[in-house]
Amino acid sequence: MKRWEIVVNLFEACNNGNSVTQLHAVLTKTGCFVDDSFATKLNLLYAKYASPKAARKLFDEIPQRTAYIWNAILRCHCREKHYQETISLFSNMFSAEQPDHITLTIALKACSRLQALEFGKMIHGSIKKNDKFDSNMYVGSALIDLYSKCGLVGDALRVFEEHSRPDVVLWTTIITGYEQNGYPIEALLIFIRMAMTGHVSPDPVTLVSVVSACVQLLDLKAGRSVHGYVTRKGFDCGLSLVNALLNLYAKTGSLNAAAKMFRMMREKDVISWASVISCYAHNGAPSEALELFNQMIHNKFEPNSVSIISALQACEATCDLDEGKKIHELAVRSGFELDIMVSTALIDMYMSCSSPDEAVELFERMPKKDAVSWAALLCGCVHNGMAHKSMEVFCNMLSSEIQPDAVIMVKILTACSESGVLQQALCLHCRVVRSGFDSNAFVGASLIESYSKCGSLNNAVKVFKDMNDRDVVVWSSMIAGYGIHGRGREALEIFERMLKYSAVMPNNVTFLSILSACSHAGLIKEGIEIFDTMIHQYQLTPDSHHYGIMVDLLGRTGELDKAMGIINQMPVSVGPHVWGALLGACRIHQSTELGEIAARNLFHMDSNHAGYYLLLSNIYAVDGKWDNVAKLRTLIDEKELKKVYGRSTVEIRSEVHSFIAGDRIHPKSEHIYGMLRTLKVKMNEEGYPGLDVLLHDVNKGQHILVAEYIEDENERGGFANPNHLFTSIASRLKSQQFIHGKPINDIALDISAALQNCTNVTYLKKVHAKIFAYGLQHDSHLSTQSTLLYISFNCVDFANNLFQKTPNASSYVWNLMIRACANGGQLQQSLELYTKMMEKGLRPDKYAFPFALKSCAGLSNLQMGRLIHQHSVCCGCSSDVYVHVALVDMYAKCGQIDSARQVFDKMPERDLVCWTSMISGYAHNGHNSEALDFFDFMLCSGVKPNRVGILSVLLACGNLGALRKGEGFHGYSIKTGFELDILVATALMDMYAKCGSLNLARRLFDETVGKDVVCWSAMIASYGLYGDGLKAIDLFNEMVEEGVRPNDVTFTCVLSACSHSGLKEQGKRYFRLMREEFGIVPKLSNYACMVDLLGRAGQLSEAEELIESMPLKPDSSIWGSLLGACRVYTNLDLAERIADRIFELDPFHAGYHVLLSNIYAAKCRWSDVAKVRKMMARRGTNKLQGFSLIEFNNQVHKFGVGDRSHSQSDQIYSRLEELVAPMKRLGYVPSTDFVLHDIEDEAKEEALSYHSERLAIAFGLINTSPGTTLRITKNLRICGDCHNAVKLISKIVNRVIIIRDMHRFHQFTDGVCTCGDFW
Repeated sequence: MKRWEIVVNLFEACNNGNSVTQLHAVLTKTGCFVDDSFATKLNLLYAKYASPKAARKLFDEIPQRTAYIWNAILRCHCREKHYQETISLFSNMFSAEQPDHITLTIALKACSRLQALEFGKMIHGSIKKNDKFDSNMYVGSALIDLYSKCGLVGDALRVFEEHSRPDVVLWTTIITGYEQNGYPIEALLIFIRMAMTGHVSPDPVTLVSVVSACVQLLDLKAGRSVHGYVTRKGFDCGLSLVNALLNLYAKTGSLNAAAKMFRMMREKDVISWASVISCYAHNGAPSEALELFNQMIHNKFEPNSVSIISALQACEATCDLDEGKKIHELAVRSGFELDIMVSTALIDMYMSCSSPDEAVELFERMPKKDAVSWAALLCGCVHNGMAHKSMEVFCNMLSSEIQPDAVIMVKILTACSESGVLQQALCLHCRVVRSGFDSNAFVGASLIESYSKCGSLNNAVKVFKDMNDRDVVVWSSMIAGYGIHGRGREALEIFERMLKYSAVMPNNVTFLSILSACSHAGLIKEGIEIFDTMIHQYQLTPDSHHYGIMVDLLGRTGELDKAMGIINQMPVSVGPHVWGALLGACRIHQSTELGEIAARNLFHMDSNHAGYYLLLSNIYAVDGKWDNVAKLRTLIDEKELKKVYGRSTVEIRSEVHSFIAGDRIHPKSEHIYGMLRTLKVKMNEEGYPGLDVLLHDVNKGQHILVAEYIEDENERGGFANPNHLFTSIASRLKSQQFIHGKPINDIALDISAALQNCTNVTYLKKVHAKIFAYGLQHDSHLSTQSTLLYISFNCVDFANNLFQKTPNASSYVWNLMIRACANGGQLQQSLELYTKMMEKGLRPDKYAFPFALKSCAGLSNLQMGRLIHQHSVCCGCSSDVYVHVALVDMYAKCGQIDSARQVFDKMPERDLVCWTSMISGYAHNGHNSEALDFFDFMLCSGVKPNRVGILSVLLACGNLGALRKGEGFHGYSIKTGFELDILVATALMDMYAKCGSLNLARRLFDETVGKDVVCWSAMIASYGLYGDGLKAIDLFNEMVEEGVRPNDVTFTCVLSACSHSGLKEQGKRYFRLMREEFGIVPKLSNYACMVDLLGRAGQLSEAEELIESMPLKPDSSIWGSLLGACRVYTNLDLAERIADRIFELDPFHAGYHVLLSNIYAAKCRWSDVAKVRKMMARRGTNKLQGFSLIEFNNQVHKFGVGDRSHSQSDQIYSRLEELVAPMKRLGYVPSTDFVLHDIEDEAKEEALSYHSERLAIAFGLINTSPGTTLRITKNLRICGDCHNAVKLISKIVNRVIIIRDMHRFHQFTDGVCTCGDFW
């Protein structure tokens, strides 16, 4: 057989990327590659089976490129969605080759996907000049698709009309274009026109778009017609079309049709299941939806986001919290939990199931939040009666730059109505006006309601009058506003105006509002007339709420028999609110018989409502039926029912004050009670009977105390016998006024004086005990005084315990407690106190904000920090320098360095602490270069650094490996005297070690006077970084001999050094010594080192046993250490077990996903690799990109893998090419195992050649003189191939090359590394 025939056969045999690469090698060796036809065919195969990069490389090598070859490379890039590259290649083609219709189709597709309209129009212009292209239907279809994707359906139609006999593709493209741009009617009209032409029949793709248009219109009749056509044509076997029809029936509410079709489907996919589950969930069959969802899971279908959302909505409808939690767990396992739509559905479900805490927790974990998710959280808080939390969520939403829509404004105004805070209503009104919602009828109605319920009817009326477009909702809200203020006559006037002077017809809500107004104003006659008008004139059917108001209306005026008659004649079921209205009326008018009837019905409907029992109990008490009272009170106790305690709030000067019965905690309580006594005198003068009706034998001066005691006893369950009441009061009066013959007020003054003389905590506790002994623990003044003293003696726990038992403490005490907890390290407690303080309506001062922000910084609680930032602005404290400094520190420690910089830039005055916080923030967030630049900026601004600033820049130098800059800061430290500070000396030592100068670090260590455990530990850690475990152990022993006691951090350094040096037995010994000799309980970091030590030594089973036997719960880092060992020793079974545990603990850590993926890749299990990568994409985790740093001329240069952005990149790559030949002569063979991708060996070798550390080495070789040591810092672990290559390079160029990777140092000298190839 001739050679060319063999080659042709080889071409035909190619069916994957590997065979194409092999064929390429054969053509090159045999010289056939110079043949244009072979080169063309090879390029086509590369384009079809290999990567675009490989195809492009071959394409660039072909000297004579035909349109056929151009089309192949364009199609390859377009297939891989490299649309920009496709357009760029198409532009280059014009100068070399005339495009054909295939070329134009591909280019137009790329323009369509990028929505590159202008470039697409240029191509269209070229097409119009060529009749051959202008009439081509493939080109026409591509043009229609371009204009449709860009929203220009008119232009798309013009292109379509230019074709006299369009084929099915053209028809389908134009129909799809109209449907996808929201023109379903036009899409159906074009489909009808297509059917009428007769010469073209629609295909299943066409019909999918037609069905989708019917779905948009919710046109079931048209959809059924299409379904009939599908059946007649025999298209009902195509899954995509059947799913579209199923979706049609689901969206139009045709539950039976959808269920029947689903049952008849021979083939189902997850879309089919999701459609029918959604149909059941949204059409009143949530239980069936959940049953189908569980059946889908049982049948091994992997759920998609749509099916999960529908199932959650079904749980929401059924309030099935347990099932909702199971679906939540499934969403987590499937990687959908933080899909923004799934997360929003979960929030809705938890809120509807009265589990707001879970909803808030999930919301705070969401990496991205849109307006819908914010709205779900806010609406849920309103639904659960959490008015204060709703306002907090709203403020957070605004600070996150999410603009509220009209629905959100309605919900937040509802929350404001419930809280009753007028100042909030005024602020929200401003927001409504600024947002342009003041013309929205629903928002206007909510504003009217909010002002009405906040006590400002005048503002409500003003909003009503300013509205031009008043619909029935607005009129009803205004009527209701007058009603709740008891101004029934004005409500009737508004109602009459609506009927006479507007075109608005009243609805059920309108009549509910006006009837309620009549009830509150006692307008019986008018209420009955309006109720009659509702039924007979407007033909509206009253529901149970209307009947409930009528019962309330008649009951308030004593017409109990008529009220009972209405109940007996109700055509709808009688709800608890109706019987409750009757029971309340019976309590007012003392009708025991009817009260018992109402109560029996209420107990049957809701046996756990304490209010019903108390109402009936009060009726019995007035009748003197104390046995019945006792029975009801006993029943309340047995059922453990809780009475809702009364609380009143008042807003004064934008501050909300809250009170409970007998409250003496308010800082102005003496004035308050004095005012009450004055008012009582005036009231008695006006004839108010007060307690005289009940307690004739108690003198008037004791009335307030008696009232307090009655309130206290009622809270405990009340009295079963009135004689007990009088006896108890007499006893209480006696004990409260005198103790051992001395007035109680005098004793309180004596104790207060004793507290002022407290000089230590022991004496304070003795005085505190006397407070309890005399029963004065509820005295607000003494409690506050004691709390402040405990704080001054740093007894935060004692202070907090006392504070928690002090109801309604003043703002001053709250602020002090927040500060004390923050300074005492109780950061979470500090924030909890802050939250409770805000919930009580108290305002923090400018001294509390910095400490609350300090707690947020310590806990990395960004969400709370932003909320406090918002509060500081609202409270007028945002300009305070201490608040500014705390904000900068909080944002920096929470990783939001840009936000910290924004606060810093807005500061009118900046002190040293603020500058230092910014520098520290840059350094600790990995912005090391910016930290150094900012330090220079600070010096130029005339601010001298403190110790923290020096420590931060030394940390940055160490992270960058910037030795020269570090030496400069060392000189500065010497000049300023900071070098003598032990922390600065330790930081200098650490910087030198990290920059590759271990000898300088040791020299500085030896010269340091007064070394503490931190200094010793840092030097031990430095030896560990260099893999010199024996010296680390020697230094540890020396430290012990010097009398410095090691801590758990020291042992972490020793164990890490043993791990990096392969000293397994020594590591085990020191791990035992830690507990046995030094009595130190190992922490997680110590266990992590031991797991790493055993893993590196290949003792994977022993490492796993150690983890399982740990007394502490292992975190993801410990399991991650073992997973890394599985990567080294390719133990796949153990790796999979470990990965499951890790992903439960930390599902969003990219590194662990990459490790598992690499283990699969090493075993050539590419499908599993793809699964892990897809999981990463779903969870939004991104692999950390590798880079290397090298310092030259006091500037740090950064390189990434395959980086060509550097100005010297051509020289760098040339230098690396020069090194290839001598490396291979020394025996270098690329270790392609370290390229963990499914590509060919040649491509793997190329990938290895340009790792970032090699680029940095080449840069150093070019720019430094021979013999200069190269120091390189790499952010990831150095791979095995690069390690082998750098050993040879060090020998070839006769240089010392020091590389610090993420784990340790590698010093390469004359072909040998100090790690001994163990890292």
